[in-house]
Amino acid sequence: RAIQRFLGGFKEGQHVTYDALSQAAIPAAYERTHGVRILPHFKLEEASYLLGVEADFLGTWINPAGFGRAYASRRSADGKRPLSKHVQVESGLSLTGSNADERLRVAPSEAVAFLEHLSAAVERLAGINASGPQRTLEAKLQGRVHDLAEGLWHAKGESLVLCGLNDVHAQIFAARLNRALGNEGRTLDLANPGLQKQGDDAALQALIKEMGEGQVDALLLLDANPAYEMPPSLGFEKALATVPLRLSLGR
Repeated sequence: RAIQRFLGGFKEGQHVTYDALSQAAIPAAYERTHGVRILPHFKLEEASYLLGVEADFLGTWINPAGFGRAYASRRSADGKRPLSKHVQVESGLSLTGSNADERLRVAPSEAVAFLEHLSAAVERLAGINASGPQRTLEAKLQGRVHDLAEGLWHAKGESLVLCGLNDVHAQIFAARLNRALGNEGRTLDLANPGLQKQGDDAALQALIKEMGEGQVDALLLLDANPAYEMPPSLGFEKALATVPLRLSLGR
């Protein structure tokens, strides 16, 4: 509210947020599929079948402390709740992958195609009339796609697909999977979204472009160090030099 009140005094004031480790593709995907830009609340404690695709949710992804507690609640043989099944799809071994029941190695170049084929297979089981996959997938992975689709469908409403790729297409397929599986409102909470990862990569790139074109008269940085955190290829540091007034407010 304080930021918006401050910006209200300027005709073209804008508030741009970024994350050093971006997951902006998730809210961008939900904006396309659901018409609202949100980061869903992933309820691992409610999932009896968990599929992670390049999502190291026990190590580095979004909220590992919270995810770890929720995950552990379904992985203890104390008899209180049925044990969950966890399948991890990733290219390199992660902390999360080392704890999975099954781990499937998929090259980074194949991850989006894998999700597309899996989404198409689950949507067929759900009776959803959708177009077939446009991307090709290696034959050796086709059988695994079928097995995963059957496993997820058997646990529909109690399954959860997590995707850690910062790729809008990958996140759209993950969102379609969770919708087709009936996970929304159960293992995937859209009514009470998470407040982490509020960054918007598109807005950030637009800001850098405007800075470089001399359209930004003043830039205030609040608890942020983009010149250090952003890759040089974005050109932030060069664009920053063109801004007449630069003010950094840090702790």
